[in-house]
Amino acid sequence: MKLKSICRTFSRRNSFFIDDNLKNAQAVTLLGWHGVHYTGVMETETKLRSLGVGI
Repeated sequence: MKLKSICRTFSRRNSFFIDDNLKNAQAVTLLGWHGVHYTGVMETETKLRSLGVGI
């Protein structure tokens, strides 16, 4: 299944996609999701908190 078709099945505004591949995180951001580039636990937690996710 292609990434674009998967993204259409979820509520984009409330969806997060975390990936260690920057291009994948950027691609889902273009599709309306919150794409988070995983570079480590602390950095990812900081990014998610900045997006309003309670951790």
